[in-house]
Amino acid sequence: MGLARTLVSRGTSSDATTTSRSYAPRAPWRHAWLVPVKDLLQAAIWLLAFLGNRVEWGDERMRLRRDGTLTRD
Repeated sequence: MGLARTLVSRGTSSDATTTSRSYAPRAPWRHAWLVPVKDLLQAAIWLLAFLGNRVEWGDERMRLRRDGTLTRD
């Protein structure tokens, strides 16, 4: 009975590792170079947001005046 248990446990564990390998990504770091590119783009968008004076909040469009007040467009 000990041999049968060993064979069964080895059979199920090898099936589990085979299954998990088939779903694992082949190259998890393949797109890692995009992380700094994304960070730079997000920083550029954040900086460019200070150049505009229009705001969209939900369905409303507003404009920021020089005196700091918001008016609806």
